Amino acid sequence: MMKSLIASFSLFVLSPSLATAGFTTNVCFTINDSPVVGALVKCWDDDYGSDDRVGPSGGARTDSNGCVSLYDSQSWLESPDVFCRIDPNGDCFAEATTSTKSNHNKRRDANFGTVALQYDEDYCGDFGLDTNGCGTSRIPSFLRDTLTETLGFENQCNAHDICYADCSKKGSDCDDDFYDDMLSTCAGQVNCELLAYFFFTALDTFGYEACDNSRRNDCDQAGLDRCNDESCDLVDDEMFRKKNKSCRKWVGNKKGKKMKKKCKKKHKKKKVFVWCPVTCGEKAGLGKCAFIKKKKKNKNKNNNKNKKKKN
Repeated sequence: MMKSLIASFSLFVLSPSLATAGFTTNVCFTINDSPVVGALVKCWDDDYGSDDRVGPSGGARTDSNGCVSLYDSQSWLESPDVFCRIDPNGDCFAEATTSTKSNHNKRRDANFGTVALQYDEDYCGDFGLDTNGCGTSRIPSFLRDTLTETLGFENQCNAHDICYADCSKKGSDCDDDFYDDMLSTCAGQVNCELLAYFFFTALDTFGYEACDNSRRNDCDQAGLDRCNDESCDLVDDEMFRKKNKSCRKWVGNKKGKKMKKKCKKKHKKKKVFVWCPVTCGEKAGLGKCAFIKKKKKNKNKNNNKNKKKKN
């Protein structure tokens, strides 16, 4: 914590000539193969919940090529673990972070190359116009503002509010996307991910009323029903009752696909606990979730035996 402050003092005392050392962080962003222009980017030293800024404290905005360079004039006692975050600007992408350059050499620039952002319609236009931040409308506005600032998920909360107001979307899908967006912002920081999980769990339990209130005046009955649509497709009851987390690593390592780590919905009034994506309706193959396939095979064998007995 406070690596840069300690470093500045130490280096000034021990070696004044090193106090002016600095490096530049370079990164570009695109969406649908086009540059992201005018978006705010800030960079940080990943420091277990007490991140020091890297570069200007106010960040910098991407240029016409979607690129930004942030010069850091601080001195560091330890090599910083550099990562950058881009704020949504209405061009249909969620808040996103780069990878982390662990123990970055302070004498060299940090080049992240080009980061391709995913299109997300909940972040199009002025997505924060008719939203109330993090918390329900029952909470006084000054408390909501404090909660929003403390959590650090303002953009995600605003996009979630917009999703709740969309008559065509399932409330559970809005919650899942919200969780994914928070995890993306956390960039692997455990404390942040824990906070995101608790926030998501609360929404999963109490979010129906907020969703229903958002649609009450604008949606038909089908749109209202989608607030409480918790049904999972596929698989038998026994499958849903089985707690099996053997697929967690496989799901987490699956690149290029937006995977749900855990299906928190219900099937025939029973909670789903299986980690395999097939139980959540994802079409990403079985991988290590082979026990799903085996169950199906066993069923076929039983059917064949029954047929033979009848014959």
